[in-house]
This record gives sequence, structure tokens and C-alpha cells, in this order.
Amino acid sequence: MSRLDAGAKAGSMRASNTVGKGFVAGAVGGLIATVAMDAFQKLSLEATRKAEDVAEGGHRYTRQQETQLSGYQQAHEDTAERLVQAVGGGSLTRAQKQVAAPATHYIFGALCGGVYGMLAERWKPASFGFGTAFGVSLFLGASEAVLPSLELVPSPLETPPLLHVGGLAAHAVYGATTEGVRRLVRGAL
Repeated sequence: MSRLDAGAKAGSMRASNTVGKGFVAGAVGGLIATVAMDAFQKLSLEATRKAEDVAEGGHRYTRQQETQLSGYQQAHEDTAERLVQAVGGGSLTRAQKQVAAPATHYIFGALCGGVYGMLAERWKPASFGFGTAFGVSLFLGASEAVLPSLELVPSPLETPPLLHVGGLAAHAVYGATTEGVRRLVRGAL
């Protein structure tokens, strides 16, 4: 093997190594970010509930938020059911769905974070806005396009505008948290 071939091979191995580390760092970030996004949505719901207790005729937005959150819980259950059926595993019981739904959500969050981490290793603009552009893109792609097209959640046209804003904000939190954790983990690898 010539020096040129050996150098190219070593460079290729280093690039592969950094992409692998990027995936690991992004996956850890995505998992933690999914927890942060869920906490943000619950805090947002609670803050809205308290504000509506003070206002007259309240609880309209809170009920819509609760309906949306339960709709996403159902979407996670349906996704888990479809995945199990796709691999020939039959149907899930109600108890299994209650375990599989959050697992599906967290695995999806970790995988998206991992892909983001790989991309951020090779293309610096991927982390634009400290990851918020990634989070917003994920919201638009998954929540606003893919899930409705799979009939797992209602069409975006059937969703009140304020709920879109809440989902967008939650995914911006997801993106920023993914980026922050990715940087910490990547620095340690």
C-alpha cells in the first residue's frame, strides 16, 4: 500500500470515527432532550391551566392541549403496535402499549438526535440556532407532515393555531437541549 493510500485510509477512518462519536453524542442528547421536551409540555400545560383559573370562561385551550397530548400518546401507542405487527409480533395488550408508547417516543427522540449528531459532525450549519432549527425542522416534518399523513394525529388544518405554537416551542426546546448535550458528550468522547 502506498503512502497516499495509507493516508487516505487513515483519513477515512478518522472521519468515520468522528461521525460515530457524533451519532452517540447526538443520541444521548436526543434522549435527554425528549425528556426535557415532555417536561416543557407538562409545565406549559400546568401554566396555562393556572392562567385560565384566573381568567373568566377558561379551560378551552387547556382541554385542547390535553387532547393533543393524549393524541400524541395514542400516536405513540399506534406506532408501537404497527412496529410489532411489522415484525410479526401480533398485537400488544393495553398494558404493553402503555409501556411501548413512551419507549417508542424516547427511541425516536434518541435516533433523531443521533442522526443530527452525525450531520453536525460533517456539516456545521446543521447546528444553526443552537439546534433550534433542527427541532423546528423535526416538528414540521414529523408532527405536521408524517404523523398526519399516516393518520396517527389529526391534520394540521384541524389543529388550533395555539397548539401549533406550543408544539413548535416544545420542539425548539428539544433541538436546543439536543445540541447542548451533544456538545458536552462530544467533548468528553
